[in-house]
Amino acid sequence: MLVETFQKHYQKHARTAPAMSFALGFVFDIATMGRIDSLWMIAQQGLYLAVIGVLVLFELWEKLGDYDPRKHFKKFWRYQEAVVHFFLGALLSAYTLFYFKSASVFSAFFFLSILSALLIANEFERVRRAGIALRFGMFSLCLASYLIYTVPIFLGFLGDFPFLLAISCSAALGTIIYYVLRDHLPDKAPLRRQALYPHVAVHVTFTILYFLRAIPPVPLSISYMGVYHDISKKGDEYHLSYTRPSWKFWQNGDQVFEYVPGDKLFGFASIFSPSGFKDNVYVRWLYKEGEQGWQTQDLIPIQITGGRDEGFRGYTVKEHFRPGSWRFQVETEDGREIGRLYFEIEAVSEIARRESSTEVR
Repeated sequence: MLVETFQKHYQKHARTAPAMSFALGFVFDIATMGRIDSLWMIAQQGLYLAVIGVLVLFELWEKLGDYDPRKHFKKFWRYQEAVVHFFLGALLSAYTLFYFKSASVFSAFFFLSILSALLIANEFERVRRAGIALRFGMFSLCLASYLIYTVPIFLGFLGDFPFLLAISCSAALGTIIYYVLRDHLPDKAPLRRQALYPHVAVHVTFTILYFLRAIPPVPLSISYMGVYHDISKKGDEYHLSYTRPSWKFWQNGDQVFEYVPGDKLFGFASIFSPSGFKDNVYVRWLYKEGEQGWQTQDLIPIQITGGRDEGFRGYTVKEHFRPGSWRFQVETEDGREIGRLYFEIEAVSEIARRESSTEVR
């Protein structure tokens, strides 16, 4: 009874089912999201990719060859496209969140816009006629994204080698699917258009974006960052002193930094990295020089170790600064930005400065 009801409902909404399934997968993964280095989540996403890969492979074989998947999948095959979209939605939601956490707002928004565009484009009839090429391209994107973040987790560091290893493995796996199908199809040209070209395009794009430093440095992410008047460590706690009014609760530390002669500028950051991870990051202080734009004032290295849920905590101190617009930025050794914070420095008299408060991290 329930099966028949589900089948009737599915047939009634068949045209919108793939998009609904995609969105449902997105919401499902947000609700179940854990740590990026969770072995359970890594295995779960690997299973999703395997299911998508098998279903897309059989779909290609059905449309370009003489294979009938209903012989093996029977009644299930009518739901194949919805299942693929559900798992794509789950994977893309995870990667969107990972990229959002590991980048500045602008980089993450750009990536999220691309994913949203893929979902919207899939609803156009013209795109639907090339649906398998789009799905294989999205599968390639998910496969590359998966390996780009898991390989550094298992190696314990970021850099060119982990990226090139990940992108090479991803390219090889998709190419294996192509060669498996090629031996069973009389005409190779449609297979190249539907599978090989989208797969190559995704990996070439990822490689170009990486060397342009446009891909956020997953699996690193900023848990918290702020600027303060003083920082002291007591046991395992950092005590952060600020003069921000209590009603500006949305700000981190003193984003309007009021200083008197003798003050120091403290930049604090909590940087999440996976267990067993050990690498260097850099704190960059930038000052806005009118028409010249943002100019680097200091670049300070910090060695981070992973494992703590709230992130590795560290801070830098700056003694020489001037009033104006500033930016506190954390980035990887190769210059990829993990997070940034804008703030203003204003000179005040000792009498005008507010009393300090303390927060604990």
